[in-house]
Amino acid sequence: MDSVSGTNTSNSGQRSEPVWSGNNSPESTHGNNQSTNFDSIARPDNTQANPRNDKAENAGEALTSTEHIANQLTTAEALAEQPTQLTNLSPLAGPAGMAARREFTHMPLTQSGAYEAYKGLGADDFAGPSDIRLEQLSNSTEAVNNAMRGTLSEGLPTADVVTGRSKSPTSTFGKLREPFDPLTETAPRISDIKDLSGLRVSVSPIVPEFADVYRTQSQVNDILGPQLQLKQDYIAQPNSWGYTGRVHSTLAEADGLTHEVQVGTKDISD
Repeated sequence: MDSVSGTNTSNSGQRSEPVWSGNNSPESTHGNNQSTNFDSIARPDNTQANPRNDKAENAGEALTSTEHIANQLTTAEALAEQPTQLTNLSPLAGPAGMAARREFTHMPLTQSGAYEAYKGLGADDFAGPSDIRLEQLSNSTEAVNNAMRGTLSEGLPTADVVTGRSKSPTSTFGKLREPFDPLTETAPRISDIKDLSGLRVSVSPIVPEFADVYRTQSQVNDILGPQLQLKQDYIAQPNSWGYTGRVHSTLAEADGLTHEVQVGTKDISD
């Protein structure tokens, strides 16, 4: 047996584990009386967790999971059906889902062309009230509404209050889902909605019998021109449930977008 790092050899001539002795033994600490507890040292086959290996394995599992999801979502339809999984896969998940729902169909290059692009579409052409095209239509209509509101506010007395709004995507989609027109037997289209843009002029009356409303209506006619068409005079002809005090008119833009303009007393607006 070697005194430092020799080996024990059995009678059969087979090599056995190294034998350490004296001060060269790992149990000696070069003059220090402390000793090493070999039971606490992890063997290669020890099952103790290795942080580095754990991180590598977790990363590998995450990659495998991502690849698995990506392989499953190979078509636009699958992308739309699994938006939750797509959230962590790619920033294109949202657009991919919209493409699967055909939300980019007929989409114009600029938002200002939304009405022209979508005026022939009906409820079946949209994915629902959250369809991005309906939001685009509402935003483009709001811009036109703001411009007309400014024109009216500049031309009318300061006592008259001008407000306006564009129809919301939810309201627009609801209009499209209304029953077929009994005369034409066709489903409603965007072009059939005559109040995508709405403006209201609220008058503070000075004289009775709505004379101030008619005065303001005449001024609105002068400002907006002959394309402003009377729709319904609810002062002269209240409706069946008693609505009165307002005159409703419509004005069509060159592309067909229609504004509804209401003129009435401020107390009715309030």
